Amino acid sequence: MTYQYQRSLSVVNDEIRLLQIQASGDPDSEIESGKYIALSYCWGDPGVKGRIIVSQRPMMVTKNLIIALQDMRSRGYHRIWADAVCIDQSNLEERSQQILRMAGIYRSAWKVVAFLHGASFYEAKLASALFIRIRNEEQAARKAIEDYKRQRKRDKDIERSKEGRWSRLFKRHQPRELRCPERQPVQIDDREHYVLSKLLNNPYWCRSWIIQEISANTHLDIIWGHHVFWLKSLIQIARLASESKGSQIQNYGQLAHIQDLNGIRTAQLTMQPQSIFQVLPLTRNTKASEPRDRIYAILGVTSNGNILVPFPNYSLPDSAVNRDITVQMIQGTRRLDFVIFKHGEVGPWWHDWFSPKSFSSRRMKCCINPPMKNEDWNYSDEYYDASDKRLAEFKVRKNSLFVQGFFVDDIIQCSPTFSEALQGGVKAHSWEYIKRKNRRIDISERKMKKQARILAWLLYGVDLQDDFSASYRVQETDLGKLLYGLRKSREIATSSRLAKELIQWLYCCCEQSFDIKGYPLASWLTGEEGKSVKIRALTRFNNNLRLQMRLGRTDHGRLGWFNRNALPGDKIAVILGCRFLAVLRKCGENRYCVVGEAVVQGLMFGEAMRKAQPTSIELVDLDHKQ
Repeated sequence: MTYQYQRSLSVVNDEIRLLQIQASGDPDSEIESGKYIALSYCWGDPGVKGRIIVSQRPMMVTKNLIIALQDMRSRGYHRIWADAVCIDQSNLEERSQQILRMAGIYRSAWKVVAFLHGASFYEAKLASALFIRIRNEEQAARKAIEDYKRQRKRDKDIERSKEGRWSRLFKRHQPRELRCPERQPVQIDDREHYVLSKLLNNPYWCRSWIIQEISANTHLDIIWGHHVFWLKSLIQIARLASESKGSQIQNYGQLAHIQDLNGIRTAQLTMQPQSIFQVLPLTRNTKASEPRDRIYAILGVTSNGNILVPFPNYSLPDSAVNRDITVQMIQGTRRLDFVIFKHGEVGPWWHDWFSPKSFSSRRMKCCINPPMKNEDWNYSDEYYDASDKRLAEFKVRKNSLFVQGFFVDDIIQCSPTFSEALQGGVKAHSWEYIKRKNRRIDISERKMKKQARILAWLLYGVDLQDDFSASYRVQETDLGKLLYGLRKSREIATSSRLAKELIQWLYCCCEQSFDIKGYPLASWLTGEEGKSVKIRALTRFNNNLRLQMRLGRTDHGRLGWFNRNALPGDKIAVILGCRFLAVLRKCGENRYCVVGEAVVQGLMFGEAMRKAQPTSIELVDLDHKQ
């Protein structure tokens, strides 16, 4: 039977509910008014519940909450705020209202207690002893280094004094030969390693809501069993333990995520504003019973979250909420980059803000921090800006988004993606085999020289007119040397594996007859190897392939990188408010679906804006194109 609350909370009166736990020994004991503990915990399995008595009526809650409340009572904490009890979870309107106040609730609490489940008495005792031992060893090592520095300073003072008029007073003080003490790695055994791994991989750290809960208050206690510690201490000890010889850092899977959480907490406590786009990538490692909680859970710790997502909504379907949030984002930023960047298949024009794949994709790093319309934007040459600093002009009508832009090219040919090449079933051939199969072409002609320059820009992110070293200037005939330098570069840790994969991709391009000016792609890259060239930027070739983009060409002879969803026949468009070009697919009369982004040489810095007049383009959902 569902627990019935007496009334809903009043937004006008700024009301919240508090849970007052009756002390087991004295039910009439007084509780100091005005102070409460904000409890942060993991709900646990919703199918495993127990009963508590609230206002003389039974309420069914998860077993994890019962254990946490019993622990709070044993520690003398009786006035508690716990979301499962203090918010009517069946009242969608109240839930939406209280979400906007959660950061204030945790910030106003006397203390925030993060309760982690799953620790036995022995494990908590071992963790407590490990924390104390590592902390003492770290303090001893720090003290030894400070003593060494102090003694060095004293010896230098004595040396300077001996050269002066008081040298006879210091004859007995001979400087000793000192050696700086080396910091020894922390030694942990298998049992300690297991306990620390279990603590770091606790399901609590995967909750979306803890991003807000542990960041709002300066007083945060983390409880695991009977062991109480601070977040900063956990990170420091885990880092030291991961550096020990017997430890394997891959077993500390959540350590990087916990460090990110501590970074957000530090930014909040030091009053450093963070936009919602800076915090969103953290949600890729979190879990929530409601997918939309991934974004609702961070509204209280961002500077613009409540502006871009003004009111959480649990009654509308996910597609409608995603559409409304996207419209709010466009209105707040006047940018459309997150509309054209697609991490999945071709679908609606609005972004899927609730999917963790949206922010685990490396593609989103290119557009995850668009500026607000009243903020300055660094339009340096290293940033693309196909729309030439023009802000978005748009209208929304039902499921259609009308934007301003124009078409520049049609795609006529695409290479395979990196995954298609590696999974195509073709064995990787050697570089010598590629050279024998694809004859080297003479690119001294003017038309060939132009294509070579474009290829150098697309594949390596370099301009062949740049001077990469004082004694060597890259020429058009050095494309083969550039690839050779990429294969042999020590700057890439997986250079040998990368070289094999690049050759596999080149071979697959040849098998699919992908050509430039009638010559296979590999023919442009089979120059003499010789002395490798020092390349300033090796990342574009690798990054675009890892992003599963397709190298392709258009009907106007331009070369570019296109989203993996692109197909011959798709159109390239410049859209106001987009730093990248957009790949659109016709799906009706004057209607288009968003395929993804594109990078085309000669169009990325507003060149096309000076020759065309933007018109209205209607973007629709592929499933609702009629």
